[in-house]
Amino acid sequence: MQPLYLMLPTLLVTLLQAQVARSDNLDRYEQSRLGSLQPRQNCEQFSAQVGITVTTRDASGHAKAGRIRVLAGAAKELALIAAFNDWGAKRTAADQLHKVGNSDYFEGNIRHLEQGMPYRLLLDGRSVLDPAAAMFSPVPGFLNSVFWDFDDPDAYHPVTTPARTIGKALVIAEAEVYSLVQKWDYNGRRGPESSAGTYRFIAESGVINELVRAGYNAVELLPVTESVDGDNWAFHYQPYGLYATTSTYGNPDDFARMIDAFNQAGVAVILDSVLGHYPADGNIGVRRLAPIGLSQWHKQDGQSLFGAVPTSWGTRRWDFANPAVRTFLTDSAITMLCRFPFSGYRFDNVDGIHDYEGPGGGGLDFLHQLSGAIRAYRPQSLLIGESFTRDASIVGRIDQGGVGMGFVNHIALFDFFKENLQRPTETLDLAWLGSALHQPWSIDEGPRVAYLTNHDEAANRRGGATGAYVASLIAGRPYDQAHKTIAFASLALVSGAAYLDMPQMRLVQQGTFSSNSAIDWPMLESAHPVYDFMAAVSNLISHDPAFAFATLNSDMINHIDQGDGKRLISFIRDTGGHQVVVLLNLGHQALPNYRFGIRQSGSYRVILDSDALRFGGLGLLTQRLGGATVQTVNGEYFGSPASLSLPYVAPYQIVVLAKD
Repeated sequence: MQPLYLMLPTLLVTLLQAQVARSDNLDRYEQSRLGSLQPRQNCEQFSAQVGITVTTRDASGHAKAGRIRVLAGAAKELALIAAFNDWGAKRTAADQLHKVGNSDYFEGNIRHLEQGMPYRLLLDGRSVLDPAAAMFSPVPGFLNSVFWDFDDPDAYHPVTTPARTIGKALVIAEAEVYSLVQKWDYNGRRGPESSAGTYRFIAESGVINELVRAGYNAVELLPVTESVDGDNWAFHYQPYGLYATTSTYGNPDDFARMIDAFNQAGVAVILDSVLGHYPADGNIGVRRLAPIGLSQWHKQDGQSLFGAVPTSWGTRRWDFANPAVRTFLTDSAITMLCRFPFSGYRFDNVDGIHDYEGPGGGGLDFLHQLSGAIRAYRPQSLLIGESFTRDASIVGRIDQGGVGMGFVNHIALFDFFKENLQRPTETLDLAWLGSALHQPWSIDEGPRVAYLTNHDEAANRRGGATGAYVASLIAGRPYDQAHKTIAFASLALVSGAAYLDMPQMRLVQQGTFSSNSAIDWPMLESAHPVYDFMAAVSNLISHDPAFAFATLNSDMINHIDQGDGKRLISFIRDTGGHQVVVLLNLGHQALPNYRFGIRQSGSYRVILDSDALRFGGLGLLTQRLGGATVQTVNGEYFGSPASLSLPYVAPYQIVVLAKD
């Protein structure tokens, strides 16, 4: 069979011809993402359209009284009820809220206010939650809105700024907050003493230092806004309190301490945000949402104020056609961004918002409003949009009519992984892989987050290699299981500028994210070559400028070899003055004296080798080289001006070489 690298120029010529024009656009895009635009708005002047503001403080600075504003739609009567007025039994006219002109808002005074005060709103005689509360009461007990004063003199005030996500490759750990530390040992115990201590446990226990050691420079936390009760991760994707961090894991002060701890370690925090739908019901008993939640608010026509279009998850779409609802959602994102110094958002189900088909549409208008507001207050924020449509406008610049996300998920590459991870390596179609890697460029959209697995794919069965952790999906010998994981994950790492995985994958953890969500940190007590190599390659990529966003281009594939059962691919990442070559053997064959073309002649050093002794390998490459340096062979080799000849390439081996 003719080696695929012989056909590479024909296969990719059209895409490579477009690279020159595209690279300038990428450079300009990167400059915008780097924050060349100064903030146009200041968080100190930001005030959401809804919520509580303190109007009176005592001599010590503690809140005594305040004012509340509520998006109330067709409400006829609205009052604030709490313990100070016997939950409405002793309310007075001073507790009433009043309609603001002809708007859908109500306002009123709060004659008694104190930190941590539970309260509700009396909506036309029904006791309901404040949708914009800064906190909600945790399980067990009644579900109430809770006042939290972020300016209280005893409150914790963040001391850091958001960790940088610019000018470097991103290696992102995806984690659910409690699962991150449920099995982490600290001070003689495993995990936090109670779920309510989780935020502080993360901040204090050293688990963040372990993420740094593992090469992560960012963490993407599953949704942390207040959501339906329950241990399963899926409940986090049914939020009803978008202005509140969930009290299940601690109070807002604890959350702020955790964000500070990540920032101090240089780990950027990305919050998974669900703004596409909300739960009309959920919880049980005295905490049930149906009689007290978002579905209780209505418009003048009797329809749900916040939205009525059902989703396949049993939730409802927000009414994106309503400008007040769009502002409610946008203000929630800006409120969180201004309260806590995290680095960005990953927006869930962007396609569902973008393609919203409810009465009046409005989904695209909302996305423009949302990203525009974030860029106005924090232009350097990292914004990741979950999108499967291959629509380049999702990452298009706002000033050019795009939605303004910084990245989308690399669905083309994941589709390759999904369909090929479980197949025998000799059947891998590397033409498909080449097409998948170049697909973003073919639609004029380069920035994507690559991943071999994530929480969705490790939990939900959707055909191919999904529905479980990678270790449970790959059958065969332990060697193949471990090294195939390394090879495929490394492919995702080196071929882009943003990569995401789960520590469970690196630990070769079995099961599914639904049944075995806690990261099994005690597995590190024994030798762990997969975890150790992934840490080494992650640290290399997150620190080496050759892998930064600015070097990303459609010409990074150096060669593909799919001949005689071989399955190899190499990449060149180049800053202009510093070049790195990565060779990946995606096959199970050992290859003596393997030669491949290279663009520049000279001396190359092996700076990382997955078959090294320290990663449980045989170390045959450096042993047969007699060191770590290899010289190019000058002269044309399959269209390249020079070539490299390696005396040995192990099955599933990754070799990273830097040009001297």
